[in-house]
Formats: sequence, structure tokens, C-alpha cells
Amino acid sequence: MAYLMVMQVSFFGVVVAVMQVVTAIGMPIMGALSDTVGKRKPFVISLTGVILIFASLLGLFHNIYVVLILYVIANLAYQWSLAFYDAMLPFIAAPKDVGKVGGFGVAFGYLGTIISLLVMFPLIMAYGDVVSKDPNPANLAYGYAGEWFTFYSSFNLWE
Repeated sequence: MAYLMVMQVSFFGVVVAVMQVVTAIGMPIMGALSDTVGKRKPFVISLTGVILIFASLLGLFHNIYVVLILYVIANLAYQWSLAFYDAMLPFIAAPKDVGKVGGFGVAFGYLGTIISLLVMFPLIMAYGDVVSKDPNPANLAYGYAGEWFTFYSSFNLWE
């Protein structure tokens, strides 16, 4: 049993490593696309939709290979969306404030993660086995995280 767990962890590590290589290869392509097309917001919105769909589906599947595929697609979309998001910063903030605005974006993202965890953990512990027949009630968190992500990502739709 321990050997199987080590193999699963090793497999996950290999998948993440390959994903990071694909991210690194794709990032200059995304940057060039951003600079060539000039319109960044449609890419941010489209990639956000991909993230939302694939990340929200994570809790519905129990096959490790399906979960890893969903995770890889969601994470690639997230990483690549940053090329377009970061390219928008000089247009929405004064040059001296670009770092501050980007930093606040990251900080609020982490704050949202912490708040989400603080809300979900007690709910999962109290009601997970009642609401879901899933042997891992933490899977309920994916739907909640998807809703949370959708709400805060919707601010991208504003002009």
C-alpha cells in the first residue's frame, strides 16, 4: 500500500513537472499573441472560463487520470491567462502603481483563498457526509470554489 502511495505521489510530481515545461514553452507564445492582437480582455475572459469549468469539475471525478487532466488544463489556462492579465496592468494603472496594483491582485486572490477555506472547512466537517455520498466530502469544496471564482472573475467583464 505504501508503495502505491509513493508511486501516485511520484506520478503527480512528473505530471506537474511536465505541465510546468508546457507552461514555460507556451508563455512566450501567449505574450507574443497578446502583443500582436492587442486585445487582451477577450483572452483573459476565455481562459477564465476554461479555468472555471475544469477546476469546478475536479470534485466530480474519482479517477486519478481524469482529475490530473482536469487539473493540468485548469492550471495551464490560469498560467497562460497571467500573460494577458499582466499585459493589461500598464493600461489600468499609472506606471508608478503597476507593481502595487498587481500586488493587490495577488494579495486579494490569496485572501479569497483563505476566506474560502475558512468557510468550507467547517461546512465539510459538519455536513459533508449528509450532503454528499462521496467518501471524500472535501470534494464539495470544488463547486463552492467554482462559484467563488466565478463571482470574483466577473469583475473582468466591467469596462
